[in-house]
Amino acid sequence: MFPANDDASRGRTDILMQIAHQANSVRRAFEDVRKRNTVSTATAAVAQEMASMNKKRKSEETPTLPSKASTRHFHSRIAHMTRGDIKGPSISVPTSRPYGFSSGITLNSQAYQIQVTNNDVVCGVGKSINELVGNRRFRVWIDLHSKAFAKSPRIEDRVKIARSVVHTIQSCVPQGRFLSMDPHSGTWYDVGYERAVRITMEVLSHEMMTYPTVSPVKPSGASSKRKTYVSMAA
Repeated sequence: MFPANDDASRGRTDILMQIAHQANSVRRAFEDVRKRNTVSTATAAVAQEMASMNKKRKSEETPTLPSKASTRHFHSRIAHMTRGDIKGPSISVPTSRPYGFSSGITLNSQAYQIQVTNNDVVCGVGKSINELVGNRRFRVWIDLHSKAFAKSPRIEDRVKIARSVVHTIQSCVPQGRFLSMDPHSGTWYDVGYERAVRITMEVLSHEMMTYPTVSPVKPSGASSKRKTYVSMAA
């Protein structure tokens, strides 16, 4: 009877040992999984700092839209911008420098005196003078009339051509002028109509050298006398 009891006792002991071994295996596996999912305090702090920096960077890159409170009384942004009682960010429009306006010319005129515009012709020579917008336009009119000026047989016709060029420049808006600088005061002054015509005549005379010219005929002051023939018949 006793050997049978010993065998049964050993069997229960083996079963209990197997159960304990399996329990230990399950506990170790559970602890391993929990350790892998657990984040240390230092790692969590670094992750939080990186998330904060990323959020700050996105907020800086995102354009700031106008608040709804400042535009709640208007139907459009244009109405909001045109209201004088609402202060908003100032909008600066870039201003381009007039083409051909050279920095080599010093404009010393006072504010209440003559100011050079793009329609004015500045008298003088040099690259800076020639690059002014008004002088470039004057050159275009000279090129258009130089051929007709060279082929005109009478001085009166050439004067009319020069007057036509001056009239065209003076008809611009704002009015074009022929300006010269006073070397003593450094201010601009209008040379006047007659001198502008003489200047235009000189420029046209210089340009007509490239064309076959006709010597101008001056108007005669006295009329030609009619010859009288006397008959020799008796």
